[in-house]
Amino acid sequence: MRVLFVLVMLANAAVFAIGRGWLGIPPAETGRDPAQLARQFNAEAVRLPQAPR
Repeated sequence: MRVLFVLVMLANAAVFAIGRGWLGIPPAETGRDPAQLARQFNAEAVRLPQAPR
């Protein structure tokens, strides 16, 4: 029973470490690009030409 408790605690610590990003990129951050926001256009400044009537 003691061995099972230790294994559960180790698994819990491993999942916690992965979630906090201590063992690499956290799963929630996978695929995010922080510099993407700087590369985006200013949507308020974009003006479309009006079609002739």
